[in-house]
Amino acid sequence: MSKDELSQVIVVGGGLSGLSAAYRLATLGRKVTVFEKEEKLGGKCVAIKSEGFIFDGGPQCFRDSYDIMLKTAISLGLGPYLRIPVEPVGIHSRGKLSSFFPRKISALSVFPRFLVHPSRLAGFISTCLNFAGGYRKHDVRFPGRWTGISDKSAAEYLKEKIGEDFINEFAQPVVRFSLGSDLNAISVQAFHVALKMFLFDRTGYFSGGLSRLIETYANKIVCKSGISVERVIVEKGRVTGLIIREKENDKEKSLKAKNVICAIPAPEVLRVAPDVNRETREILKGIKYSPHLVVCLGLESELPPRPGFILSSIRDGLTFDYCCASASKSRDCSPAGREMVTVVFVADNAESVFSEKEETVIGRTVSLLEDMWNTILSIKSSAVRKFICGRPVINPSHSRVIADLWSYGTGIEGLYFAGDWSYAPTMEGAVMSGFLAADMTSCRFNLPFVS
Repeated sequence: MSKDELSQVIVVGGGLSGLSAAYRLATLGRKVTVFEKEEKLGGKCVAIKSEGFIFDGGPQCFRDSYDIMLKTAISLGLGPYLRIPVEPVGIHSRGKLSSFFPRKISALSVFPRFLVHPSRLAGFISTCLNFAGGYRKHDVRFPGRWTGISDKSAAEYLKEKIGEDFINEFAQPVVRFSLGSDLNAISVQAFHVALKMFLFDRTGYFSGGLSRLIETYANKIVCKSGISVERVIVEKGRVTGLIIREKENDKEKSLKAKNVICAIPAPEVLRVAPDVNRETREILKGIKYSPHLVVCLGLESELPPRPGFILSSIRDGLTFDYCCASASKSRDCSPAGREMVTVVFVADNAESVFSEKEETVIGRTVSLLEDMWNTILSIKSSAVRKFICGRPVINPSHSRVIADLWSYGTGIEGLYFAGDWSYAPTMEGAVMSGFLAADMTSCRFNLPFVS
């Protein structure tokens, strides 16, 4: 690898945010190289191929309301592979499944009116009015607007206003599905964002799996896998190089570099670039993650009609949080005559099974699905993926933290960051953060969330 390449832009991390940053830089005419410590690119968006099935081992979908995601896919030539099926979303509660179609009046059918005690009706109405009144603020594209309402956690606020039944059977499942976090950890504003995503966003995927986006990115930029960046070298307040470790020979090597984007989880940024300014260092230390565990199941036979996504309420005693059972996705990513289901465990539910053997987790997951559907499942293929740093948690100060992060920067000339933790905890947030980092690297300052 030439010094000329390394003197341009190095992206640390070949996940979705890192590849998005690299692609954006390439379209701006910059030379860019991506270093990824794992053998495969993609981070959480890695495909698992087994017995003819193509599983998404991390995120299961993107949202159709996020313009930049769709435009990026189309610009990459992925238009023919985009799928946004018209499928219902359901919540399994009190032993029954209630489903609705996003953006349609049927959404009212899943709203648990029976969960609101007459004594809490006033609180319920005020919560609805807050949601409706701040509707334009509740946009996953603009985290800087998630302000107002309350400094309490969403769980505290909703318990006080509406009650625990509403939390357990509706609010908690919605938040875990939309944002991948526990209701106790997020802000009221974040709950409203999650609710808007749940009720009004349709989910999409790529034929052949979400990793198709990763593979297409990789074909357009220079990527080096199996290389771990140990440290960013800083001299007199600016980036001068990197210390890398090649997995193949386990030897350290120093390289020259002028511009570096760290597109890795927040704790890893602190390890790789400990010289960032004090303000940003404190913000990075305060970023928390919700762990995730994903169980992919390839089935021998077809399933009866069902919603594309099924959320699980706490009352039913099911310990998974939601499953992707999309018939459309099964047809695109499974062998003929077979289907697939992906089950996701979030936060404490994920932690409770992290230490168990894979076969135990798979067996438990199959039993949970059989109880929910009252049927016997025959498994052809299976896989488990665990993420300690699953998705960043949107706490009550998230809007201020995001604005401060991008305002303070790193305090080091030539050093930038990207990742869903620096924007929004979704695939779209990862893409957007990568684009913003690329624009800042190229002196194209545009921070849409600060307004």
